[in-house]
Amino acid sequence: MSDWADGPDPTLDELLARAADMQRPFAVSGGEPTLRPDLPALIAGLAATSQPWRLVTDALPMRSAAAVATLHQAGLRAVRIRLHAPRADAHDWLAGQPGSFATALKAARNLRAAGLRLELACTVSRPAAPLLPDLVDVAVSLGGASLHLDAPRRAGPLTESWVALSPRWARLQPLLELAAARATRARLPLTLRGWPTCVAPADCTAPTPPARLAARCAGCPGPESCPGPDADYTDLFGRAELASQDRRAGPRRVPKAPGAPAPPPPRSGRSPSTRVRDVLRQVARGDLGGDPLVGAATAPLPDPMVWRLDDRPSRVLRQELVAAAQQGPRRLLITGPGLRTRTDLGDLLKEPARLTCFDDVEVLGALDALDSLDERSLRRLRTVTRFVARLHGPDATAHDAVVGPGSFDATRRALSRVVEATKGRSEAATEVVWNGRAVNAWAARWPELPAPRIRLADDAVSAPLPDGPLGDALRAGLPPCLGGEAAPSTAASPGYDACRRGPHCEPDACAGWPTGAPATGDTE
Repeated sequence: MSDWADGPDPTLDELLARAADMQRPFAVSGGEPTLRPDLPALIAGLAATSQPWRLVTDALPMRSAAAVATLHQAGLRAVRIRLHAPRADAHDWLAGQPGSFATALKAARNLRAAGLRLELACTVSRPAAPLLPDLVDVAVSLGGASLHLDAPRRAGPLTESWVALSPRWARLQPLLELAAARATRARLPLTLRGWPTCVAPADCTAPTPPARLAARCAGCPGPESCPGPDADYTDLFGRAELASQDRRAGPRRVPKAPGAPAPPPPRSGRSPSTRVRDVLRQVARGDLGGDPLVGAATAPLPDPMVWRLDDRPSRVLRQELVAAAQQGPRRLLITGPGLRTRTDLGDLLKEPARLTCFDDVEVLGALDALDSLDERSLRRLRTVTRFVARLHGPDATAHDAVVGPGSFDATRRALSRVVEATKGRSEAATEVVWNGRAVNAWAARWPELPAPRIRLADDAVSAPLPDGPLGDALRAGLPPCLGGEAAPSTAASPGYDACRRGPHCEPDACAGWPTGAPATGDTE
């Protein structure tokens, strides 16, 4: 009965009225119920209810055989004692009370001697996790009828210390499995509550949802009874330990690669193993052929991989780039508002050159900030394949109204300077944000633009298309609803997004919404 978990202690009448309404077995817990002065009267009232019930307690007052006899006479029949660990030093430290472990064991023996049903429970903490198999032995030696291992929740007394005490799932899994196997041999019923089934053995996991439930794992192979992961845990530690469970068995052995060992291949969307069980499985394979992730399921990679620069610390941005490079992409797109706002832009744009996986690196967005770099800094950007300046208007007035004063002229200078500084190793290109307006001005400007392409604005309108190079580019790229002739696409094209104009579109006759570059949604 947890209706009063966050409020004042309920009265005796309130507890008895709630118990009378219970339609299933229940537990009386707290807090600590043995601290109630009316406990014998409460037990006597509960004994008259129709549902089985138990008292959940630290059992410290029950170290006295006389106290146990009094409660037994009042009607107490089942007690669940909370043990924090099977060793005195660990239990007493977690309970914050020296000698509490010995007292709990004495109370358990008194309860069994009086003929009461004894159950044991443990909220699994980081110090207790390595001792779980020993906890099974303690439960058996005390004559326990069952053992319950609960996941720690970020609530109550654990709120402040939850981060320090919460065990990591990857390391906990083999310990839970060992405890379950030992309980099976001893014929001790074991229940694991609050864990995803990929962490705990499914046959002894009760579907007890966490207080804050995170999204269920995509493609989870576990049973439907799995409640899913605890959101408090995934918010802090991430989902890597869950992702590593989505693995497929590969060949038992991999032929040895001839010659010197090759460097490990890209991750290619595979999740590194975080489970001891997976490590043992890889060891059993023998030679991995230079691929420590052999057997792991792959996932499609975005093409290109997008590195978005914003106001996050440069260390975080670099870590993100390295993580992306580990997947093995060949193309990298650098975009985001940081292209205009970062004072360390030159240093960040050099970072992809330190990684050998990228064959094509493109910088796309408002590039006026490049004009502030000196010649030496621009020369160091020669590993960038192309710089694509996004233009919001055909002249300084229209473009600067969107981006900022002086941006149009600075962007044109930046493109010219970067090509000259890199001696042509880096290409210059232009992405025109097309809204269907200023058609004649764009037509006049088009021949001057380096390698121009079209990106459709969200507020684009249909307009008569001009003759000449601009008209040809628009007819080839615009959807039919805006006067274009884009060919239908039966597969996702890297140059098109799904159309955002509504259900009246005809997908079989339209390629979609031209973006000019894939996977970008920025409007710097």
